[in-house]
Amino acid sequence: MREAQWPDVQLSPQHVINCGPGTCKGGNSHAVYVWLHNHGGVVDETCQPYQSKSKSCDAMNICRDCKHGGGCSAVKDPQKYGVTQYGIVQGEVAMMKEIKARGPITCRQAVTKDFLAYKGTGIFQDNTGDTQPRHATSLLGWGKAADGTKYWIARNSWGTYWGENGFFKITKGKNNLGIEEECAWGVPSSSWKTDMLDSEDRLVTSQELGDSSPFVDGQDPGDAAPFEKSHKDTHESVEHQDDDSSSSDSDSQATSTSDLGDSRSINAYDDVQHVDGESNGNERTDEHSPIPVGNDDITATDPIDDDDLGFQSADADDVFQRGRKKLGVDLFE
Repeated sequence: MREAQWPDVQLSPQHVINCGPGTCKGGNSHAVYVWLHNHGGVVDETCQPYQSKSKSCDAMNICRDCKHGGGCSAVKDPQKYGVTQYGIVQGEVAMMKEIKARGPITCRQAVTKDFLAYKGTGIFQDNTGDTQPRHATSLLGWGKAADGTKYWIARNSWGTYWGENGFFKITKGKNNLGIEEECAWGVPSSSWKTDMLDSEDRLVTSQELGDSSPFVDGQDPGDAAPFEKSHKDTHESVEHQDDDSSSSDSDSQATSTSDLGDSRSINAYDDVQHVDGESNGNERTDEHSPIPVGNDDITATDPIDDDDLGFQSADADDVFQRGRKKLGVDLFE
């Protein structure tokens, strides 16, 4: 009942499977609403992503935080979303009233071979008469085709590759696939903040957050000074070791550059149009803005030397190499 306000909250089906009624092999939508009401609610998808298997209901399988370097830990008191009211509705008119008053409802339905193969072309209508509930979908609204056929608009959970980008239309008022026999509804509890963007926020210092060190990761930038000095010395030696050959190569370098054409640095503000010739302060102040690399500055027209310590090729990038090896392909082919 947040009326489509940002941010969109995706509830975690995996948490329900781990701790609520039902398993990956089946369940009941109404029973889930009862569980949400009686057990404090469900976490969102970022807490417990869907894994397509039933797991034990412990802290790690409710909400976990996993680090980039590996290892996960349980999150204490994660945000949960429950319902204050819940119930069952059936029949075309009652379903329409519920959707109009409080939003989407979840309806159980049969699944046939034709429904599995639905490609989103037209309004689905089953002709087998199968009404055995084997699945549940969410009904969002309704409409009428040019030929007068009434239909429900529904959302499936099989991915965007199925149906109409994951949605489908099914004939309305005929209990097709038994979709009008039992639908569940629930009213979300207001467990979220009314101001999700915290527009009244004030500046918070690192000391207030409990960080006693003024340095990033607690490291004094002065500790890096010896490396920076060594890095600079190495650059200076590289720049001066071939002074004699620099002049003889200048003509060939000039020819190579002209053959390639002029290089130009692109600025995101180039295409900004100004009203009445006024300046917005974002114009480029020079033709080629310097790009800092290591202890030196290069411009967009300077050739990049692979031997320059400020430049690292992809072949020297360990992360890149591991990814290429894992894929088993040469990404440069």
